[in-house]
Amino acid sequence: MELFAYSISMSRSFHIVYVLFKRVNLKLLIKPTIIEIGVVIALLLAAGFLEEYMIKLSQEEASLFG
Repeated sequence: MELFAYSISMSRSFHIVYVLFKRVNLKLLIKPTIIEIGVVIALLLAAGFLEEYMIKLSQEEASLFG
């Protein structure tokens, strides 16, 4: 999940740099960029909660076996 989120971030960054070099109006990128930021935040939050759950689960199993 994190790899996917970081891939989205990197591709958007390269796209913004490309548009800056082409000197195109940046206002066209505001809405898609905000949407992608929201998707990336959601993916990273989901990955964080999943990772926390997996760590707690592994600690509980470790305490059961001594």
